[in-house]
Amino acid sequence: MVRPAGLSDVSRRRGLWFECALENTPLVGECSSLFKSTLKCPLNDNGKSIIRSRMLVPVMQVLILVSLFTTIVTMIVVIVLLWTGSISCGYRCGQYVMVIGGSVIWICALLYFVTIILQYHTLTTENYLFDPSFFSPRSTWLPKVRDATTMRIGPEMAMALATYYITFLSSASFLAAGTLVEA
Repeated sequence: MVRPAGLSDVSRRRGLWFECALENTPLVGECSSLFKSTLKCPLNDNGKSIIRSRMLVPVMQVLILVSLFTTIVTMIVVIVLLWTGSISCGYRCGQYVMVIGGSVIWICALLYFVTIILQYHTLTTENYLFDPSFFSPRSTWLPKVRDATTMRIGPEMAMALATYYITFLSSASFLAAGTLVEA
């Protein structure tokens, strides 16, 4: 077996750092590095779009969650300052903060839901599209390996529930805006 220098059997068994050919071909048992390997053929534009989508979705989700929590903290700070009397702009200011903050939270929930749909689309494309001219990471696997493995959804259901709760939170902030009416 030809093995790149510096890689142990432990990393080979775990499959973290390089991959090996499994089929009975002249390359059986030959291993290549997963990162910056000169043995890999360049992906075409379709494969690159899948890889970009796989990398972009988590980045989008992190940005959405950061903006969501920033909005929530800002809303809480302004409402607490209004409640303690540190800001003297009245109840109407609190209503506007809750309505605008609720709108931003609703938009965050919508964008988060879109990222979940993009994630499902990417997984479906990798799992079920086996066009020979379509070089996605999964479609380039050997048929024996591809048939024995399946990409799983993972924590997607938890993320969908998080989206539901975020939308519920935005609706609650709209209702809270209605309670900030001076009697």
